Amino acid sequence: MKNTVKILSIVLVLVMAIGMLVSCAASTFPAIKSRFENAGYTVDAEEATTGEIETEEGVITYTIHTITLKKEESEGEGSLGDLIGGIIDSGVAALKTVYVWEFGSDEELTKAIAEKYQDDKDFQDIIADLQNSDYVNGNCFMVPNLNEDAVDLFKGNK
Repeated sequence: MKNTVKILSIVLVLVMAIGMLVSCAASTFPAIKSRFENAGYTVDAEEATTGEIETEEGVITYTIHTITLKKEESEGEGSLGDLIGGIIDSGVAALKTVYVWEFGSDEELTKAIAEKYQDDKDFQDIIADLQNSDYVNGNCFMVPNLNEDAVDLFKGNK
């Protein structure tokens, strides 16, 4: 009986450890993508690009996702509203587009940014508190954006 309890305990601990490892390695991007899509943004998988950052420990691969606010359907063509809307749209395009860099893990994100900005003394303080930044969510980094709604959606505050 004692051997059975020991074996079951060991199996249970192993299952819990594997579960923790799998949950830690999971990307936060699917949840981020879902929040943006629910708020009227689109994520174009074809526009996603990949890149690499070389570090002392090896190469870190990342994916850049482009998230864009869907355009409202126009009521009519050639109206003054369309003209003004087009001018405004071009002026605030930066508020309608969000770029999210997805890394393999939280640690890879931190290492990649530290490697990229290792010579920038001002940036070292930011790196020290990176995971608490509004622009970092797990293994994803959002390029700073003036759109407060985008920041809230990215962090899951909305």
